[in-house]
Order: sequence, then C-alpha cells, then structure tokens
Amino acid sequence: MKRTIDKRKMPRDEWLRHIQRFIGGSNAAAIFGVDKYNTRLDVYLHKTAPEPIQIPDNNYMWLGRVMEPAIAKRYSEMTGWKVVNDHKIRLHPKYDFIGGDIDRIIISPEHETPGIMEIKMVGQRVMAEWDGDIPLSYRLQPHHYMLIHPTARWAVIVVMVRETGEMLTYPVEYNPELAESMTEEYCDFWQNYIEKRIPPCPETRADILKLFPDSQPVTVAAQESDVEAHGQLVVIKDTIDRLKAEEEALKLEIQKRMLSAELMADGDKKLFTWKSQERKELDRELLKAELPVIYQQYQKSKTIRVFLLKTK
Repeated sequence: MKRTIDKRKMPRDEWLRHIQRFIGGSNAAAIFGVDKYNTRLDVYLHKTAPEPIQIPDNNYMWLGRVMEPAIAKRYSEMTGWKVVNDHKIRLHPKYDFIGGDIDRIIISPEHETPGIMEIKMVGQRVMAEWDGDIPLSYRLQPHHYMLIHPTARWAVIVVMVRETGEMLTYPVEYNPELAESMTEEYCDFWQNYIEKRIPPCPETRADILKLFPDSQPVTVAAQESDVEAHGQLVVIKDTIDRLKAEEEALKLEIQKRMLSAELMADGDKKLFTWKSQERKELDRELLKAELPVIYQQYQKSKTIRVFLLKTK
C-alpha cells in the first residue's frame, strides 16, 4: 500500500473517507485520555460509522483556516526558515491504521532533518490553564506526525493568542519512549476495539448515553461502594439545599432594600444590580389554540434519561 497520497485536488468527502481509515494526529489526545472535548469512545464511533461523520464548521474553525497561512509566513519571516505545505496524507511505515496529514514542514539549516509545524489559535482563557507550558494534549499531535514522517524528528507548535495576536512557539523534540508508547496504544486501540467492533468503556456521562440512550426495566444490585456513594450524595444534596435556602433568604433581604432601584453600592464599589431585561418568549398556549396544525407540525418528542437520588 502506498505510504503517501496526494491530497491537493482531493474532494472533502474523499478526504473524510481516508481519515476514517486510520488514527490521525487529532485523535491522539483522546486516545490517551487528555482531550477536554473528545473521548476514546468518540474516536471509536467516528472510525466505525457506516459513513464518515461530517464535522460541523464554525467561526473558530474558519478563522483558523484563514489565519494559518499568515501565521506560517510570519514564523518563516521571524526565523528565516523555510515553511512549506506537505500536501499529503501520510501513513505509518508499518501500520496502515496510523496516519495523518501534516499541515506544514519546516526546513531549517540548524537541523539535519525537517521539522513539523503545528499551528494553534488559542484564547487567553484557555492559556491561563496551561501554567506556563503547553499541555500534553497539544504535544501529542506533532509527535504523532513524527511517527508517520520518514525523517522529521523535531517540531514546533506555534500558538497565536486570539485576543492579542501574540505569537508563541513551543519546541517539541522527538522522544523515542513516547513514540513507542503511542504506537503500542494505537495498536491496542485499533486491533482490540476498532477491528473487533467492541466499544471502549465509557469515560463520561455523555459516553454512557451514546451507548445506552434508553433505560431498560432492569435492576442492578448495589455494591458496598455504591451504598457509600449514596450516603455521601444524600449529605451533599442536603448541604446544597440548605445553602440555596440561605442564599435565597439573603437575596430577598437585599431586594427588600432595593425595591425599584437598579444598583446597590458601598461608596464606589458596586455590590448588587437588579435591572429590568426584556426577553421574548414563544406563547405556546396561544400558538396551540390559534394554529393547532402548525403547532403539531413543529412539535417533536425527545427521550431523555433522568438520574434521580432516591432518599425514601
């Protein structure tokens, strides 16, 4: 099988079919359990879907596509290094189920081998959680690309701060131990879950609901840890209820003092605001009475699973 596929004239649908057939760089963090937005089950469902899942576009994705060429050009100007598009889908030299498309390659006279460029646009709120260093979830992706590129053994993550335009760079050196760990994890995931069509264990409530959207009339016997958790949740619920009651009582005392006033202040310090806001709502009862056919036409049923703490 060819280890590279030219993607310059490839339609998006065909590109989606290709990336469904392997673990890509954007899947690495989820498979290692460090992705804030996706889990191992999400990767499994994408790779085993009858047809490639279309990822909805949004303004942030559009902005990233628009800004990436400019960021790459700016990096090249600042360093004097050549930055080129790769234009290929690459497969691992040994495993067909490990692949990806590298956005850009760096050619530097200071390095014997080419490097990987990974560009990210990140908001200040996200960066505040990094504690001064880029997290593993970001580092895994360029390392994944070093697995599939025949010679690249270093990378640079270029981060553009969305609000300020500040550009930060984070070097990533090839780590043989990490490379081996990633390859082993990928092999395990693909061969024991994807190929066997066995979904991985759910990690989140959303995962559980994807696998089990409907409840069944079955009773599960509680274990000792479940009984302990029930007792803890009862205590937590009672505490929350008591605190909410205290909160509402304190709010009411303040509201009795404010009456029609919009603001309560202590000198120059604002303490509370209570402003009128207009909100438009659909009058469902009026719609149902005057246009019953239209009401029925746009009404839809939705099944949800409700988790309740039983105390009696």
